[in-house]
Amino acid sequence: MNYNLSYLREISGGDEMFVKNIVTEFVTNAPKFLDQIHLATTRADWPLVRSLVHQFAPQLDFIGMNETRFLADQLEDLSKNTPDHHLASELADRILADCNLVIENLKADFQI
Repeated sequence: MNYNLSYLREISGGDEMFVKNIVTEFVTNAPKFLDQIHLATTRADWPLVRSLVHQFAPQLDFIGMNETRFLADQLEDLSKNTPDHHLASELADRILADCNLVIENLKADFQI
């Protein structure tokens, strides 16, 4: 799993400090959201899962994690009803794994 910052660079007008600030914010805040999503999924608290994923998903757009955004959208849609807990857990686990890998890559690439 990788990331693509072309959208972020486009909206920043090429301001690399802005890009680094957004990346740093993602690296700092994403783990908290991911832990909360994982815990809410484990507890089968579907309204909370839906709310957390809805809040977190736009961050995936900024970082260019399109495949992971697709998974987040699936989890958000799935959580609108009483979902298959196994499938919801799989989606949450994949989102967590993808994000953790990208976070490590971002830390290395931006020396955070």
